[in-house]
Amino acid sequence: MKKITTSLAIIFAALMFTTEVSAQKIAHLRVDSLLTLMPEAKKAEAIAQDFLKQFEKEIASMNTEFQTKYADYMANQASYSDLVRKNKEEELQMLQQRIEAFKEQAQQEYQNKNAELSKPIYDKAKKVLRLLLKKVDTNM
Repeated sequence: MKKITTSLAIIFAALMFTTEVSAQKIAHLRVDSLLTLMPEAKKAEAIAQDFLKQFEKEIASMNTEFQTKYADYMANQASYSDLVRKNKEEELQMLQQRIEAFKEQAQQEYQNKNAELSKPIYDKAKKVLRLLLKKVDTNM
């Protein structure tokens, strides 16, 4: 949401500077307020959070698997032969690497999904800002 707010603020500022400097009327518009009023933003946020929860469930499941295997390894480490111990350690390392790789991929997927959901909202907000600016220009 901060990215949306920041981007819209920059766009609004850029549009304001492209208008005539002389005889300007000053108006304040809180872009974040505009976005919070848009039902699409609330819906997009809910969809993004559901998307994120799916990843969090999978990561929790993977962490549980790791903790279970690690606890088993620690409990039985003394009874393992060198070959079995080495195999278990490699298995734990691979599982930990898989978890980290999944976290990175999940973060990237979440960012992509968030961008995909935010684009139509940005576009609509930009359109509204342009209409407001045109109306202000015609009233000058």
